[in-house]
Amino acid sequence: QRLTLCSLIVRGDALAKGQYRLEFKAPNYATVVIPEVKFPAGKFTVQLDIRMKRVGGCIRGVVVNRDGKPVSGAEVILRAIGKSQSATKQVQTQLTKKDGSFQFDALREGNYILQVMPDARIVTSSMQIVKVIAGETVSARMTVQMRKEQPIVKIQLLRADGCTPIARTRVRISLRMIYPERRYGASATLTTDAHGRCFMPLRKEPAVYRAYLTFAGWCILKLVDARANKMPEVKVIVPSEPQVICRIKAPDNTLIPGGVYIHLYAGDDLGWENIGSPQEGIMRIAGLLPGNYKLAVTPIATYSYSEYQHARIFPAVEVKISDEQTGTVDVTLSLPRCGTLRGKVLMVKNGHERPLQFANVQLERIDGDSGQLFFATASRNDGSFTFTTIPIGDYKLTVRHTACEETQMRVTVTDKPDNRNSQFVTIRLKYVGLGTIVGRVIDSAGTSVANATVIIRRWDERAERQYQVSSTRTDAQGAFQCAGLRPGRYIIEIITDDGNGTSVDKIIVRGDRTTDVGAVRLPQPSIILGKVTANDESIL
Repeated sequence: QRLTLCSLIVRGDALAKGQYRLEFKAPNYATVVIPEVKFPAGKFTVQLDIRMKRVGGCIRGVVVNRDGKPVSGAEVILRAIGKSQSATKQVQTQLTKKDGSFQFDALREGNYILQVMPDARIVTSSMQIVKVIAGETVSARMTVQMRKEQPIVKIQLLRADGCTPIARTRVRISLRMIYPERRYGASATLTTDAHGRCFMPLRKEPAVYRAYLTFAGWCILKLVDARANKMPEVKVIVPSEPQVICRIKAPDNTLIPGGVYIHLYAGDDLGWENIGSPQEGIMRIAGLLPGNYKLAVTPIATYSYSEYQHARIFPAVEVKISDEQTGTVDVTLSLPRCGTLRGKVLMVKNGHERPLQFANVQLERIDGDSGQLFFATASRNDGSFTFTTIPIGDYKLTVRHTACEETQMRVTVTDKPDNRNSQFVTIRLKYVGLGTIVGRVIDSAGTSVANATVIIRRWDERAERQYQVSSTRTDAQGAFQCAGLRPGRYIIEIITDDGNGTSVDKIIVRGDRTTDVGAVRLPQPSIILGKVTANDESIL
């Protein structure tokens, strides 16, 4: 057994006369307790020799990139391996220091897994298995692959005390550029680590952003200045009281727990921002600068808010924030009478029906005074779909799928309990299949043209216009193929790298068939000859 001798010198002028209890503690050592020690009055010096038994092991390591340079701020997780060798338990977590080092002390004997967690800087996780022996120190060197250097903002979420991290929490971050110009940035849903951190990529150019952070029933606005620093660090402290508390209520004055989105208008040309769903019918908002704002609520089937389309059904509420404000502004957003529409999409092929996944299902309000109101969703793997919190009324239900004929029907959404059974619709789509166009591109001399761009456009009979659906390039033999096309009329356009090109119209594609357009000959390229002259030839 390893023993360590340490000495303690006690000077009488630092302690009053009396009886004391002494405890000696150190990482990786058993605590030594002397329950009763008497010190005399006056000045004196007593030397105590204490033998401490080393009981714990230590893991000391460093995280470096592939060039051998230390990586600071990386999250290192230590997990203990159980007796079954398959079960692991997280023991500790640390962030590496500026020199990339980390250290775990007072560990029991056994096998452990060291893991460096990936983030916006680290591409892949690095993992090692180490064996800890009591009284010994194990060294570990962990190499990680870093992403190419790009601007990243490091965001840390902290509770009201400014110290406690909001760990392992999903947070949706939306960045909106407000300087040097106003435009949309990037959005992502991330999960904070054990220290409340998450990393969000930025655009390359220096700019100032407004960040919307939505998590656990909170929405906090924060300015991110990335002009001077390409990797700014932002601490977001969640206040004990929000600036605005938003309650979502039904017509019967009860809170609506979910199934809706809240939208915020900050009074500028960036427009409305979806700030997420409330928690138990309540959304808390903080970080608002003094000014006038608007809040609105829509069903979750409507991701973005438009006053032109939605204001008549989902009116906005104005909120004013001033410098003198001390309390919380309480806002109630009310939904109209709403119902739920459920259904199932079936594909009919050769007389057999089966559930159809990924069908596009759209509801369009057909009341004359409600404005343009759309809701959209997709069928699940069992063909089912659900529209929740939909204002009652008459709608046109349109269901589309690339391999099937489009189907439309009229439905009525109601909130009456005795009509719930009628709020289920079954949609049957006739399978028509998908076709393929193949062909070959040759020049005026009959030679195959490689690497030419082939653009596939579909002709819309209703709108009497064409729109691009796909594009591809020819191979070394000049051949091309484009699959997954709905039956109908198509136009192909061929363009070479030197600008020469042609098009073929009225190509009819049928389901589950291949349409061969044969060899498409490019016209002979035109040649333009000219001469440039100048009075002052020195500028040429």
